[in-house]
Amino acid sequence: MRLRKNIVANLVGRVWAMGLGFVFIPLYVNLLGIEAYGLVGVFATIQVLAGLLDLGLGTTIGRELAHRSHTHSGRLEQRDLVRTLEVIYLTLSLIVAIAIVLSANAIVDHWLHIGQLPRASVVLSIRLMGVAAAVQFAGSFYQGGLMGLERQALANIITIIMGTVRSGGAILVLLVLHGGIVAFFVWQLIAGVIQTAVSAIALWRSLPAGHTPAFRVSLLHAVWRFSLWVSASALIGACVTQADKIVLTRLLPLEQYGYYTLAGAAAGMLWAFILPVNQALYPRLARLHAVGDESALEAVYHRSCQAIAVIMLPAAIIVALFSYELIFVWTGSHSTAENTHVLVTLLVAGTAVNGILSMPALLQSAAGWPGLMAVMNAVIAVFIVPTIYALVSHFGAAGAATTWLLVNVVSLVVTVPIMHRRLLRGQLRKWALSDVVYPLVGTLALGVLARYLLPPFESRLLLVTIIGSIYLVLVIVCGLSTTHFRELAREFAEIGRQAAVTP
Repeated sequence: MRLRKNIVANLVGRVWAMGLGFVFIPLYVNLLGIEAYGLVGVFATIQVLAGLLDLGLGTTIGRELAHRSHTHSGRLEQRDLVRTLEVIYLTLSLIVAIAIVLSANAIVDHWLHIGQLPRASVVLSIRLMGVAAAVQFAGSFYQGGLMGLERQALANIITIIMGTVRSGGAILVLLVLHGGIVAFFVWQLIAGVIQTAVSAIALWRSLPAGHTPAFRVSLLHAVWRFSLWVSASALIGACVTQADKIVLTRLLPLEQYGYYTLAGAAAGMLWAFILPVNQALYPRLARLHAVGDESALEAVYHRSCQAIAVIMLPAAIIVALFSYELIFVWTGSHSTAENTHVLVTLLVAGTAVNGILSMPALLQSAAGWPGLMAVMNAVIAVFIVPTIYALVSHFGAAGAATTWLLVNVVSLVVTVPIMHRRLLRGQLRKWALSDVVYPLVGTLALGVLARYLLPPFESRLLLVTIIGSIYLVLVIVCGLSTTHFRELAREFAEIGRQAAVTP
């Protein structure tokens, strides 16, 4: 019951965030202009790169709090563990802020291709990004702790409230103060400070009452090996996931990168259908592996893979196949749709494959085995930048989006079979067929048929109605293609039948 509650809480939080993006991103583009919006994409990349310094502690805090929650002695250590990792995390946050502030001029002069924006405003924006990224980097530590304690409803309440304040406040700043891109990032910093402070208070109040927490080097000895593997995996993974953004900001004008950022934001909304399940399941997978309950671990794993398929695949297929129409509905601009729809299709396809891969990767981390993904990402990292350069030279931004799709397909095909030789042995065939192929094939075939039959419309309301109806049909088809959701449907049908015959 608690697991379902956490999944629902995470889903609500992510859908709310997706809704905020749907509402506010077109307003940002209109108020800032597409070139300034490209700086918002640069900010997102800086946030990811700043996270490289976390040394795996963000993942470690969630895993270790989950591990320690099922024993009395473990619960006694939780406060000291949080304090120990907190001190390191805050120190790293300060390093992030200082490094980006000092390198702002070099980033502007030697990396970005500015068009109409004043150089001084861009430099100040980069410095504000650095401090804001450091603050949000610290906040991710406290959010990870809440997730590890399975206080995910609380974590999502904080995220929903502060996300609304962050997005709505930015619009007010731009409309009322007319401050442009600098005012936008000032507000991001203010909102980030508030959210990080609230998350820190929430985590400390969620820990068991006890002694005054202390920094303990011995606790670092217990977790350093796992943390370093996670850190290495995250470092290489960030090189893989951010290589397209880094190369594009170097090769393309900021205006064209703005279109790529907009396409990435549209494709990124798909994470609202992936991360809720992942965040809810990670503590449960870690706990089941820790206690050695193989049968329960197997059941949770397959149900989770199927849940991701049903929640994610219909949305991914709809966005990929109807990208032009959806971008037009979203922005009201045929020009914007023309410049972004191919990018959206490719990026969504890559993100969908990554979503399918996410649960096997999560199981590896929960089992204390992040090395496989680290090695795989290291191999990919060797080839990805030359590949992006070659494809971008011939196909522009679409070449970078194609690379994202290829990277995820290769990772999926290679790593999952290797994983199932060590974890949940003998389950590869069941995963491939029941959790991936069956829900994908029928849903995709129906989506392609709908794409072929849909005539052109100019009415945005009519497009939303028709595409929304197709999406609901795809959800039903995808759900009925999985064993877990068929069982749920039979249970609900039986409950309904019994209710109908009960006088």
